[in-house]
Amino acid sequence: MAVSETYRRQYSGGEWNWAFFDNATGTRFDNEQQRYKHLKTGLKYWKRQWKHDNVGNTRYLGTLIAEGGLPLKMLAADNNAFHDVIDYGLKKYRESVETFRPLEEYITERVYRLAQVFHDAAAVVLFANTVKALSELAERFDLKNELNPVEYLDKADSGWRGHFPFALDGNQVDAVINRWLGNAADERQKVARQEFSCRHYVKERNWCLHTKIGLPEKFSFPVQDYQGKTVLQWQIFEGETPVAQMGATAFASFSDTGNGLVFKLPQEKQIVFVRKQPGLPLSIRVFSGGRLIYTKLFEDTVFDEDAPLVFCLGQDQCWQLFSTNEYTRSKDENFLIRLPFGFKLSENAKVTRLQEQWFKCSGSLAARHEDGREIIVAICADTKGQTSLRGRLFYRYQNTDGLPVYRGFPTLQMPPDLSLTHIKINGKAQSNICPNYYGTFQVAFYSDKICLLRRRITVLPEDFSHTWQAASGKHPAILNVDTSENVSVAAFADHLNIIQIHSRFTCQAEGSNYPSHIILAVGSNSTQAARLKLPLPFDGAYLYDENGRIDDCRLNINQLSGKWLMVYSSSSTSMELVFKLSDNTYSCPISITERLPAGGSVQQFFLDQWKPQLLQLLSCSSSQDAKVEITVHRMGSDKPLIRLVLSRYNGLIVWNNQFHRFGGLEETDALRESFVIKKQVANEYASPEAVVSIMRLDAPEKGAQRLPESTEFVGGRYSLMSYDAGLWLIYPASESPVQFHPAIFDNSGEEFTEPSEHHSLHTAARAFHPIHNPEAISHIITEMAGNPEHAGWWYFESLKQHFSHLPLSVFETWKALAQQPKTLALAVLRLGLDGVFCERIRNELAVVWEWLAIQDWFAAVDAYRPYSRAKIAAAGLNPDDAPLTKNCIPQNVLCHDEILHCYVFRGFLSEMEMMVVEGTIWEIFHKQHDSRYNRHYNALRQNENLRIPETLSDGLQQWLDKQQGSFFDQVRRLSKIHFDRAAVWLPVFTACVKTGKARPNDIRPSEMTTAQFADAFYRIYALDAEWFDYVCATLSCHLMSE
Repeated sequence: MAVSETYRRQYSGGEWNWAFFDNATGTRFDNEQQRYKHLKTGLKYWKRQWKHDNVGNTRYLGTLIAEGGLPLKMLAADNNAFHDVIDYGLKKYRESVETFRPLEEYITERVYRLAQVFHDAAAVVLFANTVKALSELAERFDLKNELNPVEYLDKADSGWRGHFPFALDGNQVDAVINRWLGNAADERQKVARQEFSCRHYVKERNWCLHTKIGLPEKFSFPVQDYQGKTVLQWQIFEGETPVAQMGATAFASFSDTGNGLVFKLPQEKQIVFVRKQPGLPLSIRVFSGGRLIYTKLFEDTVFDEDAPLVFCLGQDQCWQLFSTNEYTRSKDENFLIRLPFGFKLSENAKVTRLQEQWFKCSGSLAARHEDGREIIVAICADTKGQTSLRGRLFYRYQNTDGLPVYRGFPTLQMPPDLSLTHIKINGKAQSNICPNYYGTFQVAFYSDKICLLRRRITVLPEDFSHTWQAASGKHPAILNVDTSENVSVAAFADHLNIIQIHSRFTCQAEGSNYPSHIILAVGSNSTQAARLKLPLPFDGAYLYDENGRIDDCRLNINQLSGKWLMVYSSSSTSMELVFKLSDNTYSCPISITERLPAGGSVQQFFLDQWKPQLLQLLSCSSSQDAKVEITVHRMGSDKPLIRLVLSRYNGLIVWNNQFHRFGGLEETDALRESFVIKKQVANEYASPEAVVSIMRLDAPEKGAQRLPESTEFVGGRYSLMSYDAGLWLIYPASESPVQFHPAIFDNSGEEFTEPSEHHSLHTAARAFHPIHNPEAISHIITEMAGNPEHAGWWYFESLKQHFSHLPLSVFETWKALAQQPKTLALAVLRLGLDGVFCERIRNELAVVWEWLAIQDWFAAVDAYRPYSRAKIAAAGLNPDDAPLTKNCIPQNVLCHDEILHCYVFRGFLSEMEMMVVEGTIWEIFHKQHDSRYNRHYNALRQNENLRIPETLSDGLQQWLDKQQGSFFDQVRRLSKIHFDRAAVWLPVFTACVKTGKARPNDIRPSEMTTAQFADAFYRIYALDAEWFDYVCATLSCHLMSE
């Protein structure tokens, strides 16, 4: 103890040795063995552990130094060399937590800057523990505005110094600790600005939990050696179910260090939805090409039926959830509580029963269950924070009941005036408040007789891991489970013979019905084991849903949710994933090939995450019957391991004059009078679950009509013979399980004659014919440009209101609008199209929003502004009180760029915006090593799995060769190698199109259709959409300002 304390108080640098401490303490030993004997006796008495070096030798002096902590004189010195190490650790703390990479490894990357004596492993552990303590204090207490955090902590929690990794007695190092706490608070603020917030509310009368998730401006997450796409999809999940409409495509970029990805989120600051399964956790998941690459669980979003829900009134006068604990302190006397079943209130409780389990309270509350459980809400002027459970999570393991999986036993954070005295697991008291207990169980934390918090949790050992040897042919899969803790392990699965030898499991399939997962039971005892869901690696590729393997690989675009493709490639063989458009139109079919790296691990692809890409492929065909074939095969082999066929529809209409022959439909001379719905053309019987709707194409404002089965015909037949004469669209209702191919039926008695002069889109829709009158609709669409009062907008409003669930390409009117950029720009404002609908237009109609000219946007805004003011005035309001804002144009149609967004709406750039643009222009053309442009460019070239398409390279080269001037000379120099031309020059060309200095067809190969051309554009755009957008937007603003 004397040596440790001498080091802590007196050491000020240089090498340390026994002579220094012998002189300071006045100790003498006859020999080193006598010294070591006393040391062994002392350390055994104090129950402290010896430190060892890399080869196992005991570090006697190093052990005492480690016990002393950090030397006070060095800490108090102005040139404190520890700052750099601690600050670096604070920056890496969050990354360490999320990646499970030990913080000590990050610290080791910086200790080289210290004296050699601090390279010792014991010193590294001490630095890491110091960083953890600082970060945890910054999480527990709001220190961001505290000038003296140490003084604040002394008042808020008098015992905080005693829990620090080294002694902080006296005030010698308060200045240093203040600095570190300030930095920890700053890092916490940075994290908070990039975090999703999650709050829950309840509305009286319906008693449903409403969730509000606050969106940060940017979100970053760590990735290691990432080689995938930077076009990502994020989605909110409740358990394993995606929350409808709570996700979007995101354009990511690499972080400054290259070990993370960063992406912007929508401008909406929050999203709101109703909880359907409050017993399951909420999470945000990030996908790349359908593959899950990141998961973040929202804390405290699992609500047990046996736990109370306590709400207080927020600033918006809504009941906001603020506690689910058995013991709660509230500042407000008035609160709302939902009590679990079986709890009875005390007789003196001041409550009003609102519903069976819901009470409005005024004053403290106590409720008791007959089994002894108690719920207490105490009114306190100073709550000093709520009790909460905190621990590191195992994101790689999925529990079958959806509970978060803790890595090691979690700890309880509580107000400083409360103390944790004991815990109970499944009702049995434990001798240790942080036991080595594993599995799924109920834990209750007590302060004397008061239960502070009760939860059902899942805990695994900190060092728990597993490895697979994949099944191949007749060879079984082998699972090895590894942990140093004494746990019970077992494995289960349908259609598998499992043989267990200790922690090794041999899994042999029964026949060819391979399950997608096995259940691994892990726990301190078998009755309370956690049930983990582990993907089962079988060599090859298989399609699954929640019910197991799917043999029918014909899929509908709207039936992708809940289905996933599992692919396993051995460590030596890579695979390819191929999407191919098949519609018998093009001699060279459009296809997309992605390489799946050989990693010896199971890769899961969630099909619903492919939907935007699949819709874009389908939009390249004019046929509604186009299909996309999805295959997986080994490199060098043409034989697919699996073949999926995806189409827009999973059914078709068969008329009474049609019959099946040679795989298709042929017609007789009979009149069309009735039809049936079939899933397959060769099926003998009609599909009884189909729900049929109809609409008059020349009167969409009348909405949908349900078509019942005909009473005149048998066998599930339908007829329109009794309906009004006109052009009818027959289509599947949104709730129909069979989404059949819509069809048009004309039951007019005579041929329709289009008036020689008219301005009606209703009439044009009636007169349209793809061969005899293909321009009927486009003429009216042209008239609508610049005229927001044209009656044709009412037609589109009706389609958007009543028929949005159908593919947009079903309607010739939407298809014609997509071909007229001036009218399309006005449509965004006149129809109030949001970002989601604009993405549908992009994906379903092959629209390249990036090619829409800025002048067309100017014209649309100029036309719409007086129309909007007139509408507001007609409603009796002052137009100046509700001016048109830039939000009427979604930012995703303007390169996701704030400056370009403002420019399009205002028509000019501010002086500050101009400075930003010119600064970015300089950065693009000078390509400094650490510039944003260069980081993206290098990441693009170094990504082994991204092959830059060269389809448009020659066209871009020929176009650029014709351009003259210093600007284009700089553009030419952007390309450093032959194969990067398309990636580097296409954003520049797009900016020229946007500013009227080029036309898309200037680079379009003659053999390409418009849709194929759009597809070629998106292949390059998707390589790094965030980079593409920022280059295109910057150059667009620059060119327009010249």
